[in-house]
Amino acid sequence: WYRFNKEFTTKNTLSWTAKTAENRTFYAEVKDNKGNVVRSEGVSVNVNERAPLSVKTTASATDVYVGDSVKLTATASGGSEVYTYSYLVYNPSTKEKFTD
Repeated sequence: WYRFNKEFTTKNTLSWTAKTAENRTFYAEVKDNKGNVVRSEGVSVNVNERAPLSVKTTASATDVYVGDSVKLTATASGGSEVYTYSYLVYNPSTKEKFTD
């Protein structure tokens, strides 16, 4: 058992941040003016690991002509949101890398 508050408080909410992926059961206790104390039924919280960060890139076209534009779309998942993006281009013929 771990008690978040050493003393009773008038606040009826608590914010908790999970630090490890283990399931927890939370309870609340309430005390009235006469000193009577009751405990709530437990509420289970399943804490899961986030999926690893990954990204999938798609192109609006994969076969274009000189002067044509291609729209690239990167879709991120896992990790921790909010995501930010950077795009790179690589020319396998010349082995040159550019950030665009």
